Amino acid sequence: MPKAALKFYANAVFFGALLLAVLSLHAFYPTYLGLLGKPLPWMMHLHAVLMAAWLGLLVLQSGLIRRGNVSLHRTTGRLSYALVPLLLLTAVAMIAYSYERGLGELREAAEAGRLSLSGEALLHEARKYVALPVYYFVGFALFYSLAMLNRRRPLAHAQFMLATMLMLTGPVLDRSLYFTASVAMPELRFPFEWVAFILADCVFAAVLVLNLRRGASWQPAAFCLACFLAGQSIYRFGLDSRAWQSTVGLFF
Repeated sequence: MPKAALKFYANAVFFGALLLAVLSLHAFYPTYLGLLGKPLPWMMHLHAVLMAAWLGLLVLQSGLIRRGNVSLHRTTGRLSYALVPLLLLTAVAMIAYSYERGLGELREAAEAGRLSLSGEALLHEARKYVALPVYYFVGFALFYSLAMLNRRRPLAHAQFMLATMLMLTGPVLDRSLYFTASVAMPELRFPFEWVAFILADCVFAAVLVLNLRRGASWQPAAFCLACFLAGQSIYRFGLDSRAWQSTVGLFF
């Protein structure tokens, strides 16, 4: 087991999680932190607390690997067995909240005459609205599950944990870039989610190349990259499809 490779992944997750924690203060200020004095859904508060706990656990776990304390890493890692299911439950609630809010905004625009949609067409657009959080939710759940299934294969486990962290990058980076641009360049219309998409793709393309050059197992990195590309393709081309609309329609 190459210690240098493990340290590389530990450093990536450690500093990445720290950066996400700091960037979250900016990204979620307009929609959450800056509104704490106003009535907000209790589920939003719980989701924020659990997400902060998850970022803290990522920093702790990767920090333990950086220091070579594998035994304590394995012990504290069991905390995630309780934390992640709760986090996923609140994420489902937040996706439902986003759907209802998006649908409400669409109906308000239609009633005001700013949007020429009604009935099923409004529902169609609202189902597209939740595509981004669904992408991150499914990816997070998938990669975390694979990381736990591969916990006795350290390099595979580390790569899946890196992918799990990258699933958090999007919600933070997207918002931070969007809110910054809305102040500095309010006329700019840019799909900022693609910055996080491309970042994740580049990271795992690099990991795949490194693994191939070192003669290490390339399957985990290739699988993660394939999942990123598949999800991004659905997001770009598949939201108007009957498959997407019917699937989301089962839940909303």
